[in-house]
Amino acid sequence: MAAQQLITAIQALSFGESLLQSSEQGARVQLVDTLQSVQSLVDTMSSSEASVVPLCFDLEGVNLSRHGSISLLQVWIHMLEQAFLVDVHALGAGAFEVSNSKGNSLRTILESKTTQKYFFDVRNDSDALYALFGIQLAGVKDVRLLELASRRGPKHILNGLGNCIEQAQFLEEPALQKWQSTKQKVVKMFDSKTGGSYEIWNVRPLPQELIDYCVGDVQFLPILVTIYESRLNAQWSERASVETVKRLQESRSPGYRPKGKHKLFGPKKWRFPPPPRDARSSTTVTSLPATGSSPATQEHIPIQHAVK
Repeated sequence: MAAQQLITAIQALSFGESLLQSSEQGARVQLVDTLQSVQSLVDTMSSSEASVVPLCFDLEGVNLSRHGSISLLQVWIHMLEQAFLVDVHALGAGAFEVSNSKGNSLRTILESKTTQKYFFDVRNDSDALYALFGIQLAGVKDVRLLELASRRGPKHILNGLGNCIEQAQFLEEPALQKWQSTKQKVVKMFDSKTGGSYEIWNVRPLPQELIDYCVGDVQFLPILVTIYESRLNAQWSERASVETVKRLQESRSPGYRPKGKHKLFGPKKWRFPPPPRDARSSTTVTSLPATGSSPATQEHIPIQHAVK
């Protein structure tokens, strides 16, 4: 089935009357809030053409973690340029368990090692899916780790999605400002310091600002991955893959902490790259005790803190 035929078939699938208006970035958005529409989505994701293209995911919820709940699962299918918002709040476990005629479900797709999936910082999503529904994510590329692995310079602080999109410079300025404005508005809606609450994710019908926010969190992941992977050598690509698996395992462990400043830091073993030769003028000499040993040098490398 050619790509255009697939698109035509998708349009004919039974998604009911839940087609939402386009997002602010012009993407089509589908609300998946019945078991029948979940089956249709699974059919779409399992099609031979769609399955070879990585799927982009994100989750929203109230205190999203093992200690909270999942409200929405966002899916971005890049070849269709369409987002699907699965209403987990309404459907509960059925959202993940209902299967199509071939026995595929959202659970089997999320747990598949061969279906490639993009997440931006998978840790809390993995924590919530495993603790609340017993789903063990696999086949994941963590876009946040890819950015860090591809970055030149210090690799100790993780960048947020906003910084990643801004630095990649693929959006025109008006579109970037609109994306940033939506993020700021919605953050205020769930920030308790401004009188907000994460319970907004359970409000139905979904306000347009939340729809735009959800789409904005997944829509640009394929572009970011393309940029980051073009910068990666084989060694750093492998390191990112190994670290992603490690983080998935840690997120399912009893001692995982879903909140805290530790979430801002990159992997401990990812050290600063060696400074260029002409940047070693900051070297200072430290005298050792008179034991006959040679003096040692200490290199002072400035720390660059990335802004979230």
